[in-house]
Amino acid sequence: RIMKSFMKTSNRQIVAGGTGLHQLWRPITFVFHLNNHSLIICDEGNSRIVRWSLENNQNGDLLIPNVGCYGLALDRTGYLYVSNSLASEIQRWNIEHDLTMTIIAYRYDYDNPLMALELPTYLFVDENNSLYGSNSGQHSILKWMTNQSEVVTGETRRLTFPTGIIVDNFESIYVADRSNHRIVRWTRGAINATRILGTNQHGNQSNQFHYPTHLCFDKYSNLYVVDQFNHRIQLFYLDFN
Repeated sequence: RIMKSFMKTSNRQIVAGGTGLHQLWRPITFVFHLNNHSLIICDEGNSRIVRWSLENNQNGDLLIPNVGCYGLALDRTGYLYVSNSLASEIQRWNIEHDLTMTIIAYRYDYDNPLMALELPTYLFVDENNSLYGSNSGQHSILKWMTNQSEVVTGETRRLTFPTGIIVDNFESIYVADRSNHRIVRWTRGAINATRILGTNQHGNQSNQFHYPTHLCFDKYSNLYVVDQFNHRIQLFYLDFN
């Protein structure tokens, strides 16, 4: 199920999933589709992507069947990007019109071996419609732009199974370095990353993580971290100075 929590209260409500015919099984990520006020959900356990109205949360509609989805991202033009971890490829779906699919990255890229995929997980689209992806099996972060692609980070920066990724308005890249139990940041033009959160060892203190998996900002640039094995979501107020 997908839950909605209200800040500074214990109130929660189910907005997707639950009991009945339209159950979800291991929903792993979702994106907001503002045009029709709905959630697009990677229903990973059912190998499908569903659309769930926020105005009528009684059931969901099947959007894309038979897809080994993991990460989702939606750009400004309405294209949906899907990381198919089973096939090790990144797909782009035209969900506004005819549901056509284009593969934009794949397991074996003979023209650019550094861009080859192995277990891609989370995705992020920035304001310029550049796509970032966690290439978890290769311990790197990849970036795709119009007519160009590049390795943003790699093993030389000592990531270990990176997952969640987000980019701020200053083009700094934040990564959940999952198996190192920390959050790292690359500022624009930097060669090396800076550890900004976590202690490099797992734990349950307020400054520790146990396999952080997902990241997001709110409109005030506060950072939220899904701390998976601690079964919690942590909120951090970042000092950009």
